[in-house]
Amino acid sequence: MTWNWRAALAVIFLLAAGTASASAEPSITVCEDNDMRGRCVTLRHGVNNLRDWGISNAISSFRINSGAWLLCNGVDFRGDCRRFTNSVRNLNGTPFQDAVSSLRPVRRDGSGSERSAIVIYERTNFRGRSWVFTDDIANLAALGLNDQGSSVRVLGGTWQICRHSGYRGCYTIREDIADMRAVGLNNQISSIREGYRGPDDWDGPGRPGGGRGAEITLYRDSGYRGPSRTIRYEESNLAAIGFNDAASSLRLSGGRWQLCSDSGFRGRCVTVDGDVGNLADWRMNDSISSVRRISR
Repeated sequence: MTWNWRAALAVIFLLAAGTASASAEPSITVCEDNDMRGRCVTLRHGVNNLRDWGISNAISSFRINSGAWLLCNGVDFRGDCRRFTNSVRNLNGTPFQDAVSSLRPVRRDGSGSERSAIVIYERTNFRGRSWVFTDDIANLAALGLNDQGSSVRVLGGTWQICRHSGYRGCYTIREDIADMRAVGLNNQISSIREGYRGPDDWDGPGRPGGGRGAEITLYRDSGYRGPSRTIRYEESNLAAIGFNDAASSLRLSGGRWQLCSDSGFRGRCVTVDGDVGNLADWRMNDSISSVRRISR
């Protein structure tokens, strides 16, 4: 058998290109005219109302640069919605010709529902331009969106919005927030991720898959109920994330943690190494102003 090295190289290059495409951030280019002509806009995030971007009901073709995308002919992903994995050069004869009003990427790892998404708005009360996300984003600065967002709408699922990159200083939400000042995160969102992994799902050091590390989640009510904040390393002033003197219970995903009554890890401090269903038992109910991990 004759070895065809040119053919072998071609296969290698194709496989490498396919791998790069599969791992690339979602990206789509939408155009006003057929065959990718006219005014075009490239998006790396979803949009729940394309009118805010000046391209609602004006799309005749699109090119999927990476990922799979959900296109809908109604705002807020209502109406006729379809999933696309390939580009379309002419939407004529489809329900989407000059009718696409919202779109968003489909979660890359295949988990979760296509109805699970979070919308970040630049202004309070869900006004102004918006950005729709279906995937975890460890650093919004990479998309030019760091420390933006004054209101949030949850379209499905449970999400963590985090003050710092790398999912640090997080707040877990399951419903809309009309004004991020209410949770101390107005124009301070730097990373987001879907879902909350409780103690049984922790994949930090000492567990298979490692890498996430220990976390503490503070809850406003006893019994792990009510609004919450998740912290990975430390928070020297809980007022900065809108949770000063507000915790009544907590869960740990590993490690030993110090809880202090004053900011800067001062005042009365106690150490916990497991879940606490009622902080009144520790004389710390509604009295915690700073927390930090002191060991794994």
